[in-house]
Amino acid sequence: MKVEDLKKTLANYENLLSFEQTGDNIKVQATRFLPKNQWDAINEQIRHLGGRYVSLGKDSHWIIKAETSQPTSTDERIRDAIDLIEKGLTKLREAGY
Repeated sequence: MKVEDLKKTLANYENLLSFEQTGDNIKVQATRFLPKNQWDAINEQIRHLGGRYVSLGKDSHWIIKAETSQPTSTDERIRDAIDLIEKGLTKLREAGY
C-alpha cells in the first residue's frame, strides 16, 4: 500500500485526514473531530485494508502497513503493541498521571 493509493481509496474523506509514511506504516489521522458516521465509514475502509485504529486521545490515528504483500509476523505484532503501549504511557506521564 502506498500513501497515494490510500488517498485514492479514501478520496471522499481526504480533506478530513492527514497521511504520513512512518517507516513500514502509513499513519492516517483526522484533522478535526469526525462525526460518528464519517468515523465509522473511514474505520471500515481502513480495517478492510488490514489497518487498525490506535486510540491515544488527541493523537489517535489509524495505522496501515505500507507493504501488505507478506503477512505480519507475531513478533512484529508484539513489537507494534509494545510501541503503542510505550507511546500511551508517555502521553499519560506528560499529562501528569
